[in-house]
Amino acid sequence: MKAHEFYSARIAVLASMHGKEMAIPPSLKTEPQIELKVARNLDAGQFGRFFGEVERKFTPEETARLKIQKVFRLNPSHSVATASDGSFFPNPEFPLTTVKEELLLLIDRKTDVEAVVRY
Repeated sequence: MKAHEFYSARIAVLASMHGKEMAIPPSLKTEPQIELKVARNLDAGQFGRFFGEVERKFTPEETARLKIQKVFRLNPSHSVATASDGSFFPNPEFPLTTVKEELLLLIDRKTDVEAVVRY
């Protein structure tokens, strides 16, 4: 069975409360094709907020993993979840500029597959 056949009938729950479902689906529309459902009742901001109202305590990958763990607790019948987290940091090559990195993590509990994409 090919990846797109395996995932085509499955739903990934997205840990987001900021409309990221509008940006993420294009990255899932090639292979595999996964239907994306936004998690309900999830306060993703509890893991840190962009402007510092809630301190960020973990790396973007750790934060995305925590969001996914929360999604699985809130949606125990789903086996695929995805979350993103972004960060800004000083650019080591060009002083006085910053780098923006966005990380997308997908975890499939059924197959123990984890995929990370950084942009």
